[in-house]
Amino acid sequence: MDIYERLKREHEALSRHFERLEAPSSRTNQKRSELFSGLRDELMTHLLTEQEVFYNALLERLDDQDLLLEAFEEHTVVERLLEDIGIHGIRDPRFDARVSELKGVVEDHVAHEESVIFETARKHLPPDEAKALGEQLETRKKEIIV
Repeated sequence: MDIYERLKREHEALSRHFERLEAPSSRTNQKRSELFSGLRDELMTHLLTEQEVFYNALLERLDDQDLLLEAFEEHTVVERLLEDIGIHGIRDPRFDARVSELKGVVEDHVAHEESVIFETARKHLPPDEAKALGEQLETRKKEIIV
């Protein structure tokens, strides 16, 4: 599986995490805490592996790096929002609003990445290299999770 398909699947998994966190069945504090913890862990792993494997491979090939610098900045915004939610906790009355803001930032980033960044990457990464990067992403993810 190439890097694009792997990242797309991760994006879909993150979307499902948000849906579970927003579902009425997640209204108990314990359930919300568990769901947010899982979302945070998966999102941080995704950000790290995406940067290390995908973005770094592109940085080596692109003359104009503004596209990726913007993506790195979006990752920083996501990290700050996760930290803010973690600091204030699930009992904070603004928890739902903060999660909604995080979801919006992630969705905007994913939409931009899957269109503009993927399109740019396909112009600079041969298919065999895209497949190798997909395997590297999966390997790196396993290293982090273990």
